[in-house]
This record gives sequence, C-alpha cells and structure tokens, in this order.
Amino acid sequence: MRSLGEDCGDLAGIHWVNDAGGCSGVYVMEDGRTLIDAGNMYGLTDELRDFGPLERLERVLLTHAHFDHVGGLAEIFSETSPDIFLHEAAREPLSRLKEPFPSFFEILEKDKKIHFLRDGDVIPCNPSLRALYTPGHTAGDLCFFAEALGGLFSGDAIPYNSRARDSMGLARPDVFSRGCVENWIQSLRKLLRLNIRHLLPGHGEPVFHTGADRIKLGLFSLYSSVCGEQKDQAWIMMGYEMLDAGFLEEARQCAAKAMRLTSDSVELRLLLERMEGEAAK
Repeated sequence: MRSLGEDCGDLAGIHWVNDAGGCSGVYVMEDGRTLIDAGNMYGLTDELRDFGPLERLERVLLTHAHFDHVGGLAEIFSETSPDIFLHEAAREPLSRLKEPFPSFFEILEKDKKIHFLRDGDVIPCNPSLRALYTPGHTAGDLCFFAEALGGLFSGDAIPYNSRARDSMGLARPDVFSRGCVENWIQSLRKLLRLNIRHLLPGHGEPVFHTGADRIKLGLFSLYSSVCGEQKDQAWIMMGYEMLDAGFLEEARQCAAKAMRLTSDSVELRLLLERMEGEAAK
C-alpha cells in the first residue's frame, strides 16, 4: 500500500493499493474507514488491517459495477459489513455477474447495505466527497470529487489512448452495461469545468498536478474514435471544447493541428473566427 501524501502533500491521508492485471486499484481514506472501489484481489483485508480492526470500515464507494472493481467485496464481507454506495444504474449489471455475486448483492440489498447516490450527493467523510454522475464507460459510472484537495477518484471514467489500456477495454464503452460514447463525451465535458488537479484512476498510476490534462487527452481520444479517419474534425471539435472551457491557448493549439490536416474546412474557419472574437474580449 502506498501513501499518496508522500508523493503529493495535498493527498495526505489517502492510500493506494495499486491495480494489477485485471484488478482495479483501491483507494483507502480515513485510516481505513472509507474505500473507493474494492478491486478483485486476495489479501485486501490484510492491507486494511494496517489501519486497525476491519470493523472500523464504514463504507465502500463503487465507481461502477465491473467485477474488477467490486470482486473484493466478497473477502471484505467475510469479515465485516460496511455500507455500499453506488449509482442506481450500476445495480442491474451486478445481477449479471457470475454466481455467487448476484445472490450476494441481493442479500446486501435486503439487509439495507446498498445505497444509491445521485449526481451532486455529498459523502460526509474526511475530506468530503461529491458524487459526480459520469456515464459513458458504463451507464452507472460515478466519480468522487474531493474538491478541497482538487482530487478526482475517477474509476474508469477517463479513457486513455494507449494500447495497454485499450486492450483492457478502458478506451471503449461497455455496451453490455449501456455504455455510450456520446454520454462519455458529455461526462468529460462536465469534468473539464471543474478545478481538478490530481487524477486518481482505477487503473494506472495516480496523476499529480496535471489531472486536467489527462481529462483533455481522454476527451480527444473519444473524439478521435468518433471521427475515425477525419482527424482534422477531432482537432476542430477539441478546439471548440477548449474555447468553451476557457482554454484559449489550447484552442489555438488544436486549430493549428487541424490546419496541418486541412485548409479548406468551414468548421475550422468558424473556429478561427470565434477564437479571434474571444481574444478581442
């Protein structure tokens, strides 16, 4: 387990059990009282005992219902019984996991251990977290925003255009869980407008100080998938996104990329005109 406060002072008190293979990472807060995701690993409870008795675990916040993020709950519930928080749209996919997990979650629901979060709900931990509904990867994705720290626990909500991540399905929506590229784009547009400095994803290393840049890369990867061979259109669309989010210089960079690919585009001409208007303000 790694203390993120040693890497970034803003994140003191937050610990990370790193992801491995087909297992997501797990974030530990409040000396083991709050988890974000449960991974799918043996030995998680041993890691949590570093903070004291397992009974101190009060809540597990789930970013979505994929098994690599929820499988570790079985080990946790063999020893203690925290409350589970997730978006309502993530409940149905849990019933499609292999047994015994559907039955396991039915029992938790009957025992009133499962609680549904909506966009904007605040979880009263320390620091407090705001649930952000970010559908796209699946229909039930949530991010958790520690606004006071500028930290976003993003699960799989931020696609990243690399072969390793694409091979894990992180750059594509899961259509079986009603994932949708159009919704994913809207979700990242929403995140761009927040003051996110640190990105704490479900897979891969945490990103310190440049979390917003990773979100921009993720949004561009989605536009690239939508536009296919028309790469100029992806850059033009990103240019508009940068303008709308208040990043004029980055909008210029996007326009310059598009100009290298095309010189005869109505959309590009309109983007350049709008940039001129923004610069004149």
